[in-house]
Amino acid sequence: MTSLVVDCGANVGLAAAYLADRYRPTEMVCFEPNPALLPILRARCSGLEPVCRIIGAAVWVANGWGDLFLGHPESSTVVSGKVSAPGYDPPIDYSSPLRVPTIDFAAWLRVTARRFERIIIKMDIEGAEYPVLERLVETRAIKVIDRLLVEWHFSRFPTMDPAEHSRIFDTVTAEIPTESWDF
Repeated sequence: MTSLVVDCGANVGLAAAYLADRYRPTEMVCFEPNPALLPILRARCSGLEPVCRIIGAAVWVANGWGDLFLGHPESSTVVSGKVSAPGYDPPIDYSSPLRVPTIDFAAWLRVTARRFERIIIKMDIEGAEYPVLERLVETRAIKVIDRLLVEWHFSRFPTMDPAEHSRIFDTVTAEIPTESWDF
């Protein structure tokens, strides 16, 4: 069976190594927008089987460019309004973002999925999961996913309406098998 594991928000590759071992995919793709983390991610993924393709872009709802707001390496985000978790330094800097490429993940997935019988997605994209998952539902691209592992960042966005989180969560979990991810 051909299978694909996609690590959205790969950071330095710790989850990628775990996912490669857990699911034994025939192909793996890691998305990471933070250019400072890409050399570490490449080094960690160089020994993985299968060979891991790394894409230096933010998973998003459109192809183009977006602002990446930096904080602690595990908390950078393309969505404004996120607050740092207690104990994480430095706080997210909204005053000097990096311009990074963005990818329409739903469109990319629809094209890529044609080659695989099974697709596992891990999504830890620091608040961008909400618009990205809504786009996946809207375009029906969510139907190609066999398993979704997602870290929900609701508690890190104080202005987010709890009903909005529940609506998106309920919609996604009704569509496909979903596990909360907190690696």
